[in-house]
Amino acid sequence: MAGDTTVHTDFAVAFIDGLTFVDNDGVRLTTRVVTLGDLRIESGAVALGDAFTGLAAARPEGASIPKGSYPVELSLVRFPLADGQVDVRVAAARVRFSDEPAVAWAKTLGAGVDSGTCGFTDGDVDAWAPADEAASDELQNALERAVLGPSALGVRHVLGGRVVFAFSSGDGDGVYGGWWGLDAAGRPVALCLDFGLLLSPVTTDVALPWPLRRGRIDHAALQAAKLGARVRWFAPKKLVLRQGGDRSAYARWKHDDGTWSSPPARFVGSAYAPPCLEIDWASRPAGAVPVIRIVEREAPLTPIEVPPASPSPAR
Repeated sequence: MAGDTTVHTDFAVAFIDGLTFVDNDGVRLTTRVVTLGDLRIESGAVALGDAFTGLAAARPEGASIPKGSYPVELSLVRFPLADGQVDVRVAAARVRFSDEPAVAWAKTLGAGVDSGTCGFTDGDVDAWAPADEAASDELQNALERAVLGPSALGVRHVLGGRVVFAFSSGDGDGVYGGWWGLDAAGRPVALCLDFGLLLSPVTTDVALPWPLRRGRIDHAALQAAKLGARVRWFAPKKLVLRQGGDRSAYARWKHDDGTWSSPPARFVGSAYAPPCLEIDWASRPAGAVPVIRIVEREAPLTPIEVPPASPSPAR
């Protein structure tokens, strides 16, 4: 699922090819920018949303998009998996109306996704979706032939005379924020969908002594965050984190070499009480330290190095 849609990726760097980011688990993510093609806008608006269940028209406040053809671009991130393989996912998508930089970002209509796929088309109607099952199958078949990575698909497809762009939505289903990029005069220079993969939680880490002691864990950081933690009395390798307030927490193993991994965890409880996360510490990696990680807020990742800006190409 997506995270906090009031915070957005730094789109200025997300759409620079070849940058490397490091999240707070030490995972390195590298960007690759691909252009799927041009989207012709006649209506002054762009429709966006779930490519299979429906796209809705978004219009910039107090302005309109000039008629023209505009590139649709995807920011892909490549990152390693625990099994030694690599994955590629779509971190952000945009329709770029100008080469001018955005000086402000205004939240707009986002995308509620149930099919794992987002899309763009001209906003000449308030809402659009594939006309029937045959049209959905045609779009799905076109999408499956357009492989950009293990978990990333993206295609420009003409469906019933309409140009539709369809692409994988980050980690899958969820609610994703849409943002207008505005120039100094308030004109739209881009429309972006943010899938949150270039955001990372700002955290406070609470290292626990090993072996874990049964009962409640008292720590000032947990109390300040209004979170509860206790080790089950009759299952001393299981720790329960009670979520609450405006912050949450999860768990990690911190290894001798500075890397991190995740212990097994599941949500427990009922509809009548705050959710609790039960962490199983039974399979402790040699020398690893158990850590409770409190999520204070989300923030955009900053690349390790940003190359010098190049002149904007003439249009």
